[in-house]
Amino acid sequence: MDIEEVAEKTPEAIHKAWVDPLNGLGDEQKAALADSLGLTGSAHGSFVEMIGRLAEMFVGLDCSMVEINPLVRTEGGTMVALDSKVSFDDNASFRHPWRAELRDRSEEEETEVRAKRSGLSYVKLDGNIGCLVNGAGLAMASMDVIKLYGGEPANFLDIGGGANKESITAAFGIILEDPNVEGILVNIFGGIIRCDMVARSIIDASAEVGLNVPLVVRFSGTNHEQGKEVLESSDLSVITTSTLAEGAEAIVGAIGGGD
Repeated sequence: MDIEEVAEKTPEAIHKAWVDPLNGLGDEQKAALADSLGLTGSAHGSFVEMIGRLAEMFVGLDCSMVEINPLVRTEGGTMVALDSKVSFDDNASFRHPWRAELRDRSEEEETEVRAKRSGLSYVKLDGNIGCLVNGAGLAMASMDVIKLYGGEPANFLDIGGGANKESITAAFGIILEDPNVEGILVNIFGGIIRCDMVARSIIDASAEVGLNVPLVVRFSGTNHEQGKEVLESSDLSVITTSTLAEGAEAIVGAIGGGD
């Protein structure tokens, strides 16, 4: 049941099979997995059939995870998936329009749904430093460095590579809706997106949403120097930095946090 604890204390109890994406799960692999669970007779055959169908379903429906817990064996020797959790790859949604019927918005965070409509990836956290970043990996790194300097991120927010004034304004508005936010770190790596465009959008967005907390901006990449010049020559109260470490340290210090 507690797979993390099992993996740490008795890793030999976890049995794995690597599935060929072209040929699927082989018959020998199915049988070996059934053998590893000590199944015999009808239970063995039932499991082999089940695991084969699960592998086909995973690929055919573009799943990202299929977890069965618990899996039970009836007195008659039939294997039954008593409960399960299934998640899908959003990038393949266009192939499966029926998924929309399964969505229960009452189970979703309203702010996260609204952020998605604006092209943002947003997850609320428990800290007090708002994060506005382009790129999921950079966003994760930004949160890690904030924690390294003694701060706590209030959110994960990826504006993506095609952000514009409207999405950046929406991002600032969503961040500032959180009453716990005491400061904001913007960390932009310019590629397709230009830092000078982001700088002008930040100025406009800050005026529109009424920014009233410390703001630190770090630019790198395309037109990063021009972006810093735009911010530094504006009337916006902002701290600009050249590295993520400097930015994280600055925002943690600006809100009176850290060591």
